[in-house]
Amino acid sequence: MRRLTASQYINGVADVFGKDVALSGSLEADESNELFLTMGAAKVGTSERGVEQYHEAAIELATQIVAQAEAHPPLADCAPFVPGDPCVAEAIEYYGRRLWRRPLTAEEINRAVAVQEAAPDVAEEDHAVGMSYALASLLASPHYIYLIEVGEPAPGSSLWRYTAYEMASRLSYFLWNSVPDEQLLSAAERGELNSPDGIRTQAERMLELGRAEDLATRFFGESWGVASLNVTDKNIAVFPEWTQERVDAYKQEFALFLRDLTHNRNGDLRELLTAEKSFVNGTLAEVYGLDVSGEDYREVDLPGVRSGLLTSPAVVAAVSPSDRTSPTLRGVFVLERLLCTEVSPPPPDVDDTLDPPSVDEGMTLKEKLAAHRTNPVCASCHDAMDGLGFPLEHFDAVGRYRTTEVDLPIDATGELKGESIDGSDELAAAILNEPEFTSCIAERLFAYSTGHEAIKDERVQLESMTQSLRGHHRFRALVLEIVTSDAFRYLASPK
Repeated sequence: MRRLTASQYINGVADVFGKDVALSGSLEADESNELFLTMGAAKVGTSERGVEQYHEAAIELATQIVAQAEAHPPLADCAPFVPGDPCVAEAIEYYGRRLWRRPLTAEEINRAVAVQEAAPDVAEEDHAVGMSYALASLLASPHYIYLIEVGEPAPGSSLWRYTAYEMASRLSYFLWNSVPDEQLLSAAERGELNSPDGIRTQAERMLELGRAEDLATRFFGESWGVASLNVTDKNIAVFPEWTQERVDAYKQEFALFLRDLTHNRNGDLRELLTAEKSFVNGTLAEVYGLDVSGEDYREVDLPGVRSGLLTSPAVVAAVSPSDRTSPTLRGVFVLERLLCTEVSPPPPDVDDTLDPPSVDEGMTLKEKLAAHRTNPVCASCHDAMDGLGFPLEHFDAVGRYRTTEVDLPIDATGELKGESIDGSDELAAAILNEPEFTSCIAERLFAYSTGHEAIKDERVQLESMTQSLRGHHRFRALVLEIVTSDAFRYLASPK
């Protein structure tokens, strides 16, 4: 089972009941110690307080829904929800199917109807309270809060496949981060999601809709750390210009860039590192040094010192400490997040002090790190990490371009696998020449889609997806290959 993330829970309510139904309280926090929230959702437990929060949320949301009954056709003609009225059961059946992502059994419908009828038969408002509790029972149920995947025997095979309704949920939460729509549920009812062709047909339809436009933003946002970028991440005594407005602008540019690349244009994924255009408003224009004003975002040519998202303010800020840059952290970012190369943690007894007393405060950070690496224990790892971070040193901790540090020229030279690199353009070119860049995108997107890293039996198919991606470099094509693969459609051999 995978617990819905907080955004998936809220998105589902909005898609079923409309955006006017809003939660004022909070849900238990997502598990964020894994690479993706979907992976954490497969491992997280729910505390006693978390159960209470889901209960409180269900009551609050259901109360709003019944109060707005006229806006919801299955409820509008049912008021005042008199016990025994067939429309109560019909409303529960309709909303239960959408929320639980499958048809309810007669027993499940009757149980919710019994909750509605248990309200005191005194006044009409009591019947409405009963209806709100019946809807709350749907929203607080594990059948809504969790993706429960049991599967079924695959005909003519020794494998165990996901059921058609389970596939509908897998598709909708991957592509839309929310519940399936009626067309997807109907396709499941007809058994069309039991075949790769049927899945492709629905996935192609879903990717065309606006609900899929931020799929790449969610994926790369979590993978590259931008999703968690926060106004509290920087020391405002050092960077007083770091405001919520700026953080919002950084994230919006990131989203608009990916929406345009993957959804609007179906462009080449190598543009992540090479694109010469982006989208800015007045706030971002100050960072880029461009003549743009106002709150609206428009497409612009990037300054020659920047290209793609690798040098975007959002990414370089996300991989920087609160008060300075860190070639080490940026090098780890390149290795782990762009090339899927595991970096060993430092030994538990290592001295990671950056500025020992002997280091001159007039030194650049690169000079300080050189002194730091005189320790052979540190040098063994830092030579590889720092060499990939130095080419980004022209960008400070909040994403601004600079040419000097402590009044000394920036030295942006580094190396990758023994090859010299000078500056971010050469770094981008070097990364693109690494076959791991393409395989890393495929590997990580598969993990994002399924909630787990590929296991041994899935890696053969993953390698096939990677080889295909190296030929087309298209995000949408990779998504379709993932959802139609046996690795996405089958659980395992039956136990």
